[in-house]
Amino acid sequence: MHPVREAGQTLPAGSYEITWEGLGPLARVRILKRGNPIITASAMVVALGKDAPRNDTALRSNPDGSFSLESVQFKDRNFARRFQP
Repeated sequence: MHPVREAGQTLPAGSYEITWEGLGPLARVRILKRGNPIITASAMVVALGKDAPRNDTALRSNPDGSFSLESVQFKDRNFARRFQP
């Protein structure tokens, strides 16, 4: 895993919880560590067309070599959250 930059902050590699409010087109996403909010960001709600087979996180490579969240999807849900570049 890599450290990830989102909303101007860096998340060290590790496990996090994600919660959201809203079904679209924009949702407020909170990233938590041990139940404590770390980052709040906006993400677009994107229809997948079918339920996701597993939880998955996609990363975007930035020009400076760092990584940012591109999207997160959740097992058995037919939508994902896509973060703004």
